[in-house]
Amino acid sequence: MTDEELKAEAIAWAKRQPNFPKAADWVKKRYEKGQKPPVTNKELRKLFGSYNNFRREAEAEILKHDSNEPVTLDVLKQDCKEEMLSKNPEIVTPCWIWQKSLREGYAQKKIKRKDWPVHIYVHEVLGNNPKPKPKKNYSVDHKCQVTNCINPDHLWWATRKQQAKNQTRGKSTKPSVKPPDHSSLKERLNWYQSQCEVDANGCWIPPKKPLDSGYVEFQYKGKKYQLHIQSALQNEGHPLNREYYESFTPYHKVLHKCPVTKPDKRCCNPDHLEIWEKEEANRQNTLDTRGYHAGVKLKKEEIPEIREIYHDCLELGWNKMKIYRHIGSIYGVAESTIGHVVKGATTWKDIE
Repeated sequence: MTDEELKAEAIAWAKRQPNFPKAADWVKKRYEKGQKPPVTNKELRKLFGSYNNFRREAEAEILKHDSNEPVTLDVLKQDCKEEMLSKNPEIVTPCWIWQKSLREGYAQKKIKRKDWPVHIYVHEVLGNNPKPKPKKNYSVDHKCQVTNCINPDHLWWATRKQQAKNQTRGKSTKPSVKPPDHSSLKERLNWYQSQCEVDANGCWIPPKKPLDSGYVEFQYKGKKYQLHIQSALQNEGHPLNREYYESFTPYHKVLHKCPVTKPDKRCCNPDHLEIWEKEEANRQNTLDTRGYHAGVKLKKEEIPEIREIYHDCLELGWNKMKIYRHIGSIYGVAESTIGHVVKGATTWKDIE
């Protein structure tokens, strides 16, 4: 029997098995007479070069790379996912996104007992592209600007200056956050609002990076302003000037009422903003858009229901603690919480 016939018979035998056999399963002793594989494990590797090559020819999934197997481009591509992720509009072919270990955002793999950045191995070793001289001035750069891509068509030798230029390529289409000169604070505010993107919830999201607090801040004539506060003041017809802004912030709060569970603090849509004063501002700030109090499980609309159930149980002659326990089991809260609801404790005193 020729090698080609043996290969075909080995592939046919493997495909007849309920589960495609792994390398450890390829042992003749494990099978009954008439069910044994046509060749031994050793003969199989000699025929195909490696067990993974056998699996490839049989169109089976590659489970693990053999350390003795030559690392070719096809082998590396097995660990990639093809996606149109190129950040550079000039690159139209798909990126090969590495799905395994990364180091500082770059694909990493141990090849022949050496830890390689995979993009360098692909370009320099597999692509046979020796490093230009002087060697210290060049490194492998991603034309697509995706650091964990190993597509050889996206790689090239570049100097630091060329890399810096490549990093800015394709970004000119994004809206600029550097405002032109404006004659008034209102014009500056309107300009920032015009740069916003409108999401599916109708929120106006500015391109400017938010503060650690989540809010967006901008400058006008050396003074800092919070964008959502200025938008709310504009909506309410309040004066847009520094004096009013400074008198407003300590005694008022602008709260987001975006139609989502967790509002985006960057939003500056005037229709999603509401001004509250003093104590009422602090009170409203503990509520989220679902009607929950901060740290409390019960909804606002459930409070009257609980009180009604409580009074119905009292009329039936139930003991108070028994009622608290019963209602608590219905709403999944502690007995003490039901007691606070019934008595109108601090958290629920404003709910009738």
